[in-house]
Amino acid sequence: MHATVEQLLEIKDGIDNVVSQHVKTCAHCQNTLQQLQQLQGELHGLSSEVPSGQWQKIQATYLTTSQQKNTTRLVRAIYALAAAVLISAVVVIFTFSSRQDQENQMYEKMVQLIVESNTLEQLITTQLNQAPDLIDRSTAFRIERLKWRLKLIDQEIETSALADTDTKIALWEDRIRALEAINNNYGMAYNH
Repeated sequence: MHATVEQLLEIKDGIDNVVSQHVKTCAHCQNTLQQLQQLQGELHGLSSEVPSGQWQKIQATYLTTSQQKNTTRLVRAIYALAAAVLISAVVVIFTFSSRQDQENQMYEKMVQLIVESNTLEQLITTQLNQAPDLIDRSTAFRIERLKWRLKLIDQEIETSALADTDTKIALWEDRIRALEAINNNYGMAYNH
């Protein structure tokens, strides 16, 4: 095993270590030690003065590199900002589109409820016209209560022009339930 560079540097500096005996007999380690001594001589021979204009070249290189980095950062920031704006626009458009779809679905549901309500009213009117006297007192009382409930719901529907769509749909669903209850009571009275 040969000596490490650190061990050879210690020997060059006159410090004995565990590999000193090995270095005296190993051609490879002696060659490496000689190269280290030659390198040290070359380094001592170098001038410590900076050549004229070298400092300006270093500054110019640094400034150019710094400006390029700043330009690159600015371009990246602009791209990041553009990407953020694009993503935000897509989210807003998607949200608006989804909200519009929900509103359209709710409007369609409300139209269906109104049509169903009108159909039930026509059915009830037809039943009343066919046999108006076949209803007993208790059924007539229940029907009358349901008609009052229906009138209250109709008043709420009339005053709900500014209410949200969910409220309107709930009112129309209540109206249909009341009409179905009236229809069922008429149906029970006619089936007896």
